[in-house]
Amino acid sequence: MRHLSFLLLLAMAAAAASCNDDKSTLVVSALQVTLDAAGNPQSLLVQTNEPIWEVISEDTWPIIQQDSFSVTITAASNPSREPRVARFYIAAGSRFERVILTQEGSLHVFGDLYPDAINPVGVIYKVMDGGQHGLVVSLDQLSATPWGPITDTHETDFVNGRQNTRNIIAAHAADANFATDYPAFAWVYAKNGNNLDGAWFIPSFWETYEMYNFLVGNFAYIIPGGTPPSMQLNLSRPTQNITLRDAFDASVVAAGGTPFSYSGSAYWSSSEASVTSAAAISFHNGSDPFHSAINYNKATTGDQFFRAVYEF
Repeated sequence: MRHLSFLLLLAMAAAAASCNDDKSTLVVSALQVTLDAAGNPQSLLVQTNEPIWEVISEDTWPIIQQDSFSVTITAASNPSREPRVARFYIAAGSRFERVILTQEGSLHVFGDLYPDAINPVGVIYKVMDGGQHGLVVSLDQLSATPWGPITDTHETDFVNGRQNTRNIIAAHAADANFATDYPAFAWVYAKNGNNLDGAWFIPSFWETYEMYNFLVGNFAYIIPGGTPPSMQLNLSRPTQNITLRDAFDASVVAAGGTPFSYSGSAYWSSSEASVTSAAAISFHNGSDPFHSAINYNKATTGDQFFRAVYEF
């Protein structure tokens, strides 16, 4: 349909060139637009004497909305450091104007070492606000360790892993057996320099699922709300992009870290599922609650791992 509209637009332009008594008018407030890396909206005013006019885009990444007198352009954060360019046309009657759209490159992108390649503490897997903010996954991981003792922590939040982590540390850091009862939370506490409000945390169930999605190339962002929270893209069993996944692991290994385990293994979240179990995600197939909820006994020490997450 886009190609057909574009051909019609060209035909209209050709007709306009040969028509001396054309009464259509079209004035667009700017023919070059620059979006910041975060894709914050920009608007153009459109003046025309035609009752119906339209926008025709050659590219799919810009989000273009029109009302009676204007066009608003926005986009997701640029996934690249390099600026990206798109073109779209505003057509009214037999007149049209071409608008060139440029989006600035992001500061940080998926797979970057953080904070830099000299002294990395992790690898960026989620970027927001044009790379100004995002999430980093730790270079190291804990394996074959229990989630915790069979007791009710009341940390059942499936969205806010930082709060889960903070609450468990606050409740048990002073315990004599903290390091053995809650090894992953003690590990994170140490990463934060024994600061209760440090940036490292164990992700929640949905944050762990989101991380899995990103690592295998399904860039879906969680939208909190509802039961369970919804996601913008495919929720169940995304197909793994092995090339992207392995490239990310290569960045982890190159920085001296431990690669993720994708062979029949699962990663614990900080979300308690019951008094006896905690929630995890299989990184082998991306299992989720709609197919096979993975609520392991907290004392399990098999192929379950922990990875810490850092906000910047």
